[in-house]
Amino acid sequence: MKAKIRLQDRFTSKQKADIEAYAKEVAHREDQDNARRFLKIVCVALNNVYGFGHQRLLRLIAEIERISAERDDDPVFWSHVDRDVIEFRALPFQREDYDRLGE
Repeated sequence: MKAKIRLQDRFTSKQKADIEAYAKEVAHREDQDNARRFLKIVCVALNNVYGFGHQRLLRLIAEIERISAERDDDPVFWSHVDRDVIEFRALPFQREDYDRLGE
């Protein structure tokens, strides 16, 4: 006779919640790491192509932080970015999937 042990039955609700919270924390940390690394690449590119120095790069980082904070308070932030900036300037970016952003 073969017995099936379902994994979800082996954890309590609290353990499942703790696992989910930990997974979200790890994913958030990875997102932060990727964003930081991408910003470093942007700074290097702006330095290489346009000669941006220390002060300009610091202003860029400050502006990105300001816009990022604004994003947290605006539920349609990405819609505005796509319409008012990306499309207006005909930049080659894919539009955001607004249904998925709410997850």
